[in-house]
Amino acid sequence: MKISVTTVLAVLFLAWLAIRFSDVQVLVHEVTVRPGQRYVLEGHGDIGNSAETTRVCSYFNGREIVVSFFRYAPGDRLAADKCPYFLHGPAT
Repeated sequence: MKISVTTVLAVLFLAWLAIRFSDVQVLVHEVTVRPGQRYVLEGHGDIGNSAETTRVCSYFNGREIVVSFFRYAPGDRLAADKCPYFLHGPAT
């Protein structure tokens, strides 16, 4: 089965439209920052200055890349083991 470039571009465009005009955000990058580790984000400062391990998740919302932070603790049911692939609503 042969898939044309036009078909691929059309599917990507429709996916972008769906993300752009909804409140869904798609994960594009994640990193775990441990206390004392240097990880500087513009507008947020050095994330490694925190007293606890932080999961930094970057999402694409159809317009820009937005960043969310989650407390990281493997095995802790209330903390994030990994970033959710999809977020609904505005990133914090």
